[in-house]
Amino acid sequence: MKTTLKRTMAALSAAAIVATSAAVLAVPTSAAGGTATIGTVEVTVEEAKAGQIKVPVSVDNNFVKLSLGAEWDTSELDCTSIKCNSSSLALKFAYSEAYDFAWLPFLSTDADRDGNVLAYDTANGATVAYLIFDIKDADIQPGDTYTITAADTGRDGTKAQFENVNGDGGLTTAVSGAIVVKGEPTTEEPTTEAPVVTTEAPAVTTAAATTAAPKATTTAKAATPAATTTKKAAAASTSSPKTGDALPIAGVAVAVAVIGGVALVSKKRK
Repeated sequence: MKTTLKRTMAALSAAAIVATSAAVLAVPTSAAGGTATIGTVEVTVEEAKAGQIKVPVSVDNNFVKLSLGAEWDTSELDCTSIKCNSSSLALKFAYSEAYDFAWLPFLSTDADRDGNVLAYDTANGATVAYLIFDIKDADIQPGDTYTITAADTGRDGTKAQFENVNGDGGLTTAVSGAIVVKGEPTTEEPTTEAPVVTTEAPAVTTAAATTAAPKATTTAKAATPAATTTKKAAAASTSSPKTGDALPIAGVAVAVAVIGGVALVSKKRK
């Protein structure tokens, strides 16, 4: 599985990965047994992106029968094929349904003239097979590590084997491997961006001065009051009770004045 902290785990060497895996996954074996190791391969970023990376499976002892498992994270790795590395071996591997695990049973095919099976001799090559992987990770960086975990038990509970010609041998000691991308890891420094300060000038709206034309004011001339004919109120009659038709004193004065006026007019006409 790819390291969770990609950059910090890059400091681990391939030897440290192998040693740690062996300490965790090793199981007791007899002297006739042996160790099967999934190798650790270093590749460049370009090689990692190109894919078809060959990860070796090797042994440290002769055997007639050998079996072990290999497991990987399918979100990061895709095991496209498994290739036996010797014509003296038969390999009938089987993938899990999810293609995240493979069981690798090896059988020596060499025999003497009497038909007796001969053990595979590691002198002919310690590498017995290759697991071929593509890296599915879209962000491959120097220091990235993708682990292939060795298993001494199959998904169905089958135990790993490492047997010699006599049928002796204990369970396989399985050592995990990895694909490591070479190069110095890039330290991701936290990026602090200065806040962007946007100063907006206040919007100034200049209203056009509107000069209203003075409204024409028509001043109506005061209406000339209509000639008022004032009739002099006739003097109220203040007849003294029981006096008959005698003119009041005011009425006599008016009558004298009128008669005098008429006389004056007549005189002027003459």
